[in-house]
Amino acid sequence: MKSNELISTAKEFLDFFIGDSRFKTSNKFDASKGSRRGMLFRGQSDAAWGLLSSVFRGGRPLLDFTPQAPEVDKSSLRESLGHHLHAEARSVFLFLESADRMGIPTPIDLTTLNDSTDLITAAMRDEEYDYSEQFPKSTFEASMALAQHNGVPTRLLDWSESPLVACYFAALGRSVFSSKKSKINQEIVVYFMSRDQCHHASSPVSLIKVPKFQNVNLRCQQGMFTNIKGANTIFLEDGAWPDLLSLTSSKFQIQKRRLPASESDDLLRLLYDLDISRESLFPSLANAAASYKYRKALFSNI
Repeated sequence: MKSNELISTAKEFLDFFIGDSRFKTSNKFDASKGSRRGMLFRGQSDAAWGLLSSVFRGGRPLLDFTPQAPEVDKSSLRESLGHHLHAEARSVFLFLESADRMGIPTPIDLTTLNDSTDLITAAMRDEEYDYSEQFPKSTFEASMALAQHNGVPTRLLDWSESPLVACYFAALGRSVFSSKKSKINQEIVVYFMSRDQCHHASSPVSLIKVPKFQNVNLRCQQGMFTNIKGANTIFLEDGAWPDLLSLTSSKFQIQKRRLPASESDDLLRLLYDLDISRESLFPSLANAAASYKYRKALFSNI
């Protein structure tokens, strides 16, 4: 079976992720990795997209999150990197600060704000430095992950331990709930990979798993994150941020399955019977109040 195979119907798509042997726990060693043999899944509503972190995409994604949104200056990539790193950290801090003012618990820790100061300052001054230094530092990962999961663009990529959750997010953006109109022959996609390969020294990514007790949505979505280790050095070499798909190799593999976007509503209906819906993945009083509206929209044409 080809790694990018197109599956024609929502039922066959779901059957693949439920029934394929590579996602089945078969022994106590598999069980120790968690469910689905330690596989990770990511759904996207356009199969033509790569695996590019939200803060690395074009169009100045931080413009609505910090007063100093960066632009790439090809004449000085180090300075561009410094401004970008500063804006990334500042956006997360402003998010945490606002949440704290509202009385919402967060992992905010003012002592971590200066953890990457040397890296950022060196880049802004166009100085020699070890630009392979980890960013964010481990002390800031939980904060960045929380921000990412609440809509702040970051360099982290969301994954789920559940293929059903990934299917939901792939379908949602091309469903009755989206204002986006699917083009002819447009496809949605679910990527999947082994978590084990992320722990190897040669892996291009680090795996970030943060405490779920601080984030009910993250817990319900069985979420975790990846971060490209050498993103900063790749930017300095190429003048562009890396797409995770460009870093695959024989030792680091990512596979995918595609589905016609026209099957998105059918996929959401099948997932509903498996208790995968907006209210189960985003539990809140607001979504409880809107639960019938969700069902009505999803099943009105049946």
